[in-house]
Amino acid sequence: MRIDNWARFNNLFSLLSIAISIIAISIACIRPKELEPDMFNSVVTVLSLLVALLIGWQILQIINFREEKADFEKVKENFKLDMQMHVIEAEKSRSILSNSLFTFFINQQKDYEVIKYGLDMLVLNLNNPVIIQTTLDALLEYTKAGISFNYEFEKRESQILFFNFYKVIEPIVAEDNLETLRKRITSAKIRN
Repeated sequence: MRIDNWARFNNLFSLLSIAISIIAISIACIRPKELEPDMFNSVVTVLSLLVALLIGWQILQIINFREEKADFEKVKENFKLDMQMHVIEAEKSRSILSNSLFTFFINQQKDYEVIKYGLDMLVLNLNNPVIIQTTLDALLEYTKAGISFNYEFEKRESQILFFNFYKVIEPIVAEDNLETLRKRITSAKIRN
């Protein structure tokens, strides 16, 4: 709708300028006496040339601005793509690190770290159900014999982590597996 109004305005403006041009030519041709150069005519001529130059300059600036805006949009799109690629790489690196730490702490039998990095693995791989199920199976297998924490804060933090991640993980995995893991974390013993 806006483009139609702009086109109508341009057409009306063009017709108006043609009409004014025809009137000006008619007046100049019909005028009985010759125009003599004087100060007033010179000033009007110089001013009209300056106005024409300024209008031309503004048109060039608008064209240049459109080109710069198009270049800026290309740079912006490239930046977005680069940022997305870096975010994906960072997520992959974090996932690999969490997986390594998870495996390390399983081998070291450190219950708090196993729970912490296991839950981290679940959240980091929300888009990969195979890794989620494998990690959850590993957590269930690890906690089967019971777990114990060194301090009370480790147990509380593990419960908080589990409850924070529960809503995110719940739609992806079986609820009974999550409930079993929750019971094991809740019933964990404190060594000290």
